Amino acid sequence: GKLKEYEGWDFSSVVEEAKSQTPFGAPRTDDEAAAEIAEGAKAAAEEKPAAAPAEGLVLKKGEKVKIVGHEKFAGYVGTLEDFDRAAGGFKVKLEPEGNVEVFKPTQ
Repeated sequence: GKLKEYEGWDFSSVVEEAKSQTPFGAPRTDDEAAAEIAEGAKAAAEEKPAAAPAEGLVLKKGEKVKIVGHEKFAGYVGTLEDFDRAAGGFKVKLEPEGNVEVFKPTQ
């Protein structure tokens, strides 16, 4: 299916940039799957007129983050440490305790 809010957007620059990056420098896996996704995105971009790229949120290792919407840790501040693929969330070192918790992103 297609999302109407992205109709007419050109994601080709994002696809090209993604080819050289992995989350938090994680090792690349399955280059064939990445190539298939990139080709699909490229084909989708070619069939729609180009539009100005939208800016998105980019999280970087070492950045300060504030936890919101979590039952136990809402309002805590911490430092982004890594992405835990197995858990599907971000490792955050909480202040001032220093313990590391994993938080899944929300929309």
